[in-house]
Amino acid sequence: MKYILAVILIGFLSMPVLAESGRWGLGINYGLVNNMKAWSGASSEAGSMVRIDYSFDFNDFYTAAVEIGFFADENVFKTANVPTLTQTAAVLNIDHIFHLRRVGTLAPYLKVGTGLYGLNLWRKANNSFTHNSTDITADVSAGAGVEFWLWSALGNVDLSLPALIHESFMGTKVAYVLSFGWKKYF
Repeated sequence: MKYILAVILIGFLSMPVLAESGRWGLGINYGLVNNMKAWSGASSEAGSMVRIDYSFDFNDFYTAAVEIGFFADENVFKTANVPTLTQTAAVLNIDHIFHLRRVGTLAPYLKVGTGLYGLNLWRKANNSFTHNSTDITADVSAGAGVEFWLWSALGNVDLSLPALIHESFMGTKVAYVLSFGWKKYF
């Protein structure tokens, strides 16, 4: 049911986009994640995230973006001599980005999103992984950032807070992602 809802939301956002005159963008962000500890036994709460987004600027105030992201904690890529519990995640998110008034060459924005989050817990021993647990949830996210022109592409610095309701329900710390990226318009 959650997947059907995501497909319907993506389709719903795509229909009016075809009738509007705006511009399409393709972006990539690399981020540092902190406080991402979905399971108490996980050995690390910090890691890295790569996020790709496909966006449409409806006007100077509103942009919609579909994002796909992948997260791995810092122990996924390290050599471990003792068994270690590591986390990975995949994210499918729809962001609604509201641009604020420009400040010189900087364009600040606020964003709210809805997404599907799939979190995995792995046991790593002798550089091989054994799956322990999976948690899939639909949730909301929030964030803020600033855009700026960098060569012929639009650069950005972004702070996002993913899976806010799930984190408060589970009683875990709020995770945050600080990312840096570029977007090219077509």
